Amino acid sequence: MHSDLPGPDDAKWQLKDLLAELEGESDRAAAIVGTAWMDGLLAEMLGLYLIDHKESKDLLKGTLGLYARRIKMAFCLGVITGEEKADLETIGEIRNLFAHRIHRSAFTNSRIAALCRQLTLGSRFVARPQEASPRELFNVTVSALAYNLGNMKLSLRNRRLKPLFGTDAPEETVAA
Repeated sequence: MHSDLPGPDDAKWQLKDLLAELEGESDRAAAIVGTAWMDGLLAEMLGLYLIDHKESKDLLKGTLGLYARRIKMAFCLGVITGEEKADLETIGEIRNLFAHRIHRSAFTNSRIAALCRQLTLGSRFVARPQEASPRELFNVTVSALAYNLGNMKLSLRNRRLKPLFGTDAPEETVAA
């Protein structure tokens, strides 16, 4: 397969999968799946900034293993904009409300709906954002972010860092 042809690694291809999953799920599942998708894309992007080594993998699972830390690091590296950072943080808040409340978790819940109304990126793609449902704003924002992050991931793939002096040092001598 030619590398310029769209396929499973293409942002548009993945976006179709995400949209199908978000639309077919309950409110709770959509919130959790959408946020997990964002978290996975952030981890992949950050991984492309690191050398291919066990220490890098450990860093992504440890210190950078939390969604909020991945957002901060991506922002500090200039990989995401301030607007994307704010939307990703709001999506995390929405996910937490769904994940930690057993009853009455729905996009129509006043607190969750208010957070969805704070999402700015997706509102650009909705004809009348003020009339859109909170779930629609959430799904469109997650989709827009997935597209942006997916494209960034693809562009970073060609620029992965190489170690300056190699990584052939014994594991116990690699600095933490």
